[in-house]
Amino acid sequence: MTAQTFLVRHAQASFGQSNYDQLSDLGAVQARALGKHLHQVAFPFEAVYCGQLSRHGQTLDGILSSGIALPTPSLIPALNEYDADSLLQALGEGTGEDTQSVASHFRQLRLALRAWMQGKLTPAGMPTFMDFQEGLKDLLKQIQSQHSGRVLVVSSGGPISCLVASLLGADVDATIALNFRLRNASITELAYDVKRHHLISFNEVSHLQPHQNPGWVTFV
Repeated sequence: MTAQTFLVRHAQASFGQSNYDQLSDLGAVQARALGKHLHQVAFPFEAVYCGQLSRHGQTLDGILSSGIALPTPSLIPALNEYDADSLLQALGEGTGEDTQSVASHFRQLRLALRAWMQGKLTPAGMPTFMDFQEGLKDLLKQIQSQHSGRVLVVSSGGPISCLVASLLGADVDATIALNFRLRNASITELAYDVKRHHLISFNEVSHLQPHQNPGWVTFV
């Protein structure tokens, strides 16, 4: 059996709404399209690991709606996203940006992420970036030691970009760039053996049929 880990970013959440941590109507469509794809290719999954956030569970529910048979998921805190609000609050208001602007929001978030990753920012209620990263590396080691087949992982852009960056030896700015380009309901494929994981493909969304449905490809 092929030893692969499929990292799935959650489908579109509710950016700009009072509760971001819910799939949008489009997000529900994306999750079902992803599930249909996984069902059609008939991959047998040996294990499923999922973050604890609502958008993670709802994405997994959308996948399951296709009728695909999956093992009972293990809920893993390390797969939860960083807290963007805490990062921005820790950064403070010294940037002079209008936080109501989407572009300004992401400029500030980029600054906050860089400072956190460099150990210069300590957001309330969040681990250090080193601890965040180590938790994810530990999960890969667990997969390597406990599995030998296909593993499905449902998470967010931050954890997935952090994992990919660690495999590539990427620096902080490259890690952030990967994070901001991850598309909703995308698949990043890794191959593994008992020693290590290797990146095979990144940020794949062909299952969303972007040529037919360009509006289905989203980033937030």
